[in-house]
Amino acid sequence: MIRKRTAAPLAALFPLLSLVLVFALTPASIPRSESFEPDFPFDNCTVIMAGKDATPDGSVITTHTADCGSCDWTWRKVPAADHKPGETRKLYHISQMKTWPPKEGLKWDMIKKDFTGVEIPEPPHTYGYMHGVFGYMNDQQVAIGESTISNQRKINNPTPAAKTDITMLTLLAMERAKTAREAIALMGSLAEKYGYGFVDGGEMLAVADAKEVWVFEIMPAGPLWTPESGKPGAVWCAQRVPDDHVSVCPNESRIGEIDPAKPDLFMASSNAVSLAVEMGLYDPKSGKPFSWKHAYSPAEGGAASSQGRRARLWRFFDVVAPSQKFKPETANMDLPFSVKPDKKISVQDVMALTRDKCEGTTFDPVRGIRGGPYANPNYYAGTRTIGTKAAEYTTSFNVGDHWELNRSSARWAFDYADFHAQVAYADAIQDIKKAQQEWEVGTLTKIPEIDKQAAELYAKSPVKAAQLLTKFCNENADKVVAAWWDLGDKMLVKYNHFGYYDSEKRGRGRGKPAPEMWRKAVRMVDVLTEPETQR
Repeated sequence: MIRKRTAAPLAALFPLLSLVLVFALTPASIPRSESFEPDFPFDNCTVIMAGKDATPDGSVITTHTADCGSCDWTWRKVPAADHKPGETRKLYHISQMKTWPPKEGLKWDMIKKDFTGVEIPEPPHTYGYMHGVFGYMNDQQVAIGESTISNQRKINNPTPAAKTDITMLTLLAMERAKTAREAIALMGSLAEKYGYGFVDGGEMLAVADAKEVWVFEIMPAGPLWTPESGKPGAVWCAQRVPDDHVSVCPNESRIGEIDPAKPDLFMASSNAVSLAVEMGLYDPKSGKPFSWKHAYSPAEGGAASSQGRRARLWRFFDVVAPSQKFKPETANMDLPFSVKPDKKISVQDVMALTRDKCEGTTFDPVRGIRGGPYANPNYYAGTRTIGTKAAEYTTSFNVGDHWELNRSSARWAFDYADFHAQVAYADAIQDIKKAQQEWEVGTLTKIPEIDKQAAELYAKSPVKAAQLLTKFCNENADKVVAAWWDLGDKMLVKYNHFGYYDSEKRGRGRGKPAPEMWRKAVRMVDVLTEPETQR
């Protein structure tokens, strides 16, 4: 998501909706595959952040590249509202993962069956916002991206005494916060008062507004917490990304040493250190400074030692700041919180980063024979790249279900093209890149003029400015969806039967032969597995 520094109505906050920016999430409740070691979690959500002075146009940028693969990918708009004195807002337990068949009801109606029993006062006014599984952006330009992180098991609180979870907190932040700092303080205070956990554990949020972006991390306060204890029901801290820096969260805690005495850089719950001492996670007599991630979410290894399963953090720094020569052998917990990029990071740069698959490195999923005969990066699951085949979200589109094909759904249009690309990936991905170039660059070049028109119109009529931007976004979105259905149709024909069908010349080619390396590997395996009687 991208936010300009100028104020604008809600519709103006989404100039790139039609560019199919894909987001992601992986909740703590996802069942972990037994085939993966616990040190290498299955999560693949990557959040990228850029401060306003790290981008060419002064925008603050955040992303949410997710990998749930089964969550509700639809988006919902909640309008701004005024409330009378005495009105209350109910809190619900909201599982990130759970969905219902469309015929039973939309997720955001069904969650009302899981009322926590807690109601909090409504403010006089709540802001309009957009949300998916989390609250994402409101009409004050506060935006959030999410990445699940681990936490020490002893601080888990899976009991219903915890009345807030990460989804509920982000929705409340969207309703009530005008700035990133307000959002952090609000979520932290509500989690402390009503308890955090139940369906969630450690979580990271990139909380941003038009001026700055923060990394906010929150964790439960242990299974014995109750409201009657008088203690905070959560532990949390936040660190601001310097304006000229970029940062990333790849499902790993990113905050190290904290200094609440520097409020321009840090925010934290009152128990940030004391809970760690109480739980035996930090010894103040050790002589070592307190480190948030070492106490609450320690993780061993890095890109090299994990054979690529923890490569995303290193890869991000390697791409944005190659001059600093970050080494894959460096432990992830020793890598910096943020870095000044070698060059300013544009929207297109960030889009490219969300698709990055460690191309050309030892962690490339098509290195050697990993990608099969058509260099398909989706075959090999031994590494974790920023770009993931299980990417979940389609920004702004609200129709679709994983288990029911819907030709009105943008997400199904994109998956339709993706599905047909898998057959002959090495060639089909070039067709997709060509379409991406056409639609992304084409739209990005239009946005400055559209923004200018909207800003001029906004000074005269905010309503008309919103109408202009909404019309632009909706029309472009419809065109993109239609283009991707058409792209899928063309790839189905072109790569049918592993051939190359030329629709214009009405000819069929044999297709590209498999690489000799791959064929040699197949022959070698065939020999090794050939029955004795046939030798």
